[in-house]
Amino acid sequence: MPLSPAPFRPARRRALTALALALLGAASLPAPLPAQSAAAVNAINEAASLGRAGKLEEAVARYDTAIKAAPKMFQPYAGRGAVRARLAEREKEMSAELSQARAGLPPEMQAAQDAKIKAAEDKSRTLFEGAFADYEMALKVAGKKEKISVLYDRSVAYNQSGEFDKAVADCDAILKEDPKNIRALFQRGLTTFRIASAKREAAGGGGKEAGRAASQADLEKAVADFTQVIQLDPKSASAYVQRGACYTYLVEFEKALDDNAKAIELEPGNRRAYRNRSELYKAMEDIAKKTGDNAGAADAKKKYDADMAKLAEMEKAAAAGPAPGAPPAPPKK
Repeated sequence: MPLSPAPFRPARRRALTALALALLGAASLPAPLPAQSAAAVNAINEAASLGRAGKLEEAVARYDTAIKAAPKMFQPYAGRGAVRARLAEREKEMSAELSQARAGLPPEMQAAQDAKIKAAEDKSRTLFEGAFADYEMALKVAGKKEKISVLYDRSVAYNQSGEFDKAVADCDAILKEDPKNIRALFQRGLTTFRIASAKREAAGGGGKEAGRAASQADLEKAVADFTQVIQLDPKSASAYVQRGACYTYLVEFEKALDDNAKAIELEPGNRRAYRNRSELYKAMEDIAKKTGDNAGAADAKKKYDADMAKLAEMEKAAAAGPAPGAPPAPPKK
């Protein structure tokens, strides 16, 4: 007959605990949090949950509570900065939507629409300023390792606000400490691509030699960053898509096609890769027509149509949502 386990009496539990403490040493146990720090941690966790739920204003209020409870912790400043940046981006998007809708309004309504646009722009600017002030405070109180995550978040916010040079500077600061930081390399490549795009448009667009020349150096820098990301993480579909976009702007279409094909191989549902590749095929069709290459034009059109059909299928499936009982989609890199 098997023996039943002996009851785990409180006295025995205390004895074993005392023995464990003696073996481990008191120094191995974490010190209890002061009451203020514990309150701050609770507020930070609540704020993070609110942020994930999209309740951004409420999240800011909880970060305010955390800062009052523990003003020397970096996390609530960094968290509040990230939420303020999201709010600023939301106002920026609202301003763009209002601007787009303005053209369809009668003249007597456009002045009121202009006021709404300006209000959204002003609010976005104020929120970004608040976010950058929060990041600055976080950097003052953060340790050396924590500063890297703060600098990364601030670089993202600078990118969103259009302050590209500052975004690149933050990435440079991270890479000086950690040359193989994949997030910083990717973010710097993305920002440099946006710098190139702005220069390209200012010089007349990609259809003109001046536009291509103005953006070439920055595009080559972005390619180098995305290439390094791929070397460190060969399964990064996003890096292939972004490098493909750079190659498209550099008019290196075969390399761009290869990168988008690799992204699709790694991530068959990557709609952006299909969209970018379809646009490439369209450009190749137009070039072939201009040069009298009818066979080349027909081939490019066939591939364009196939990608567009696949893209439409994926967008329809995405709009319908997952099938009942289907497993959750794996997280994207």
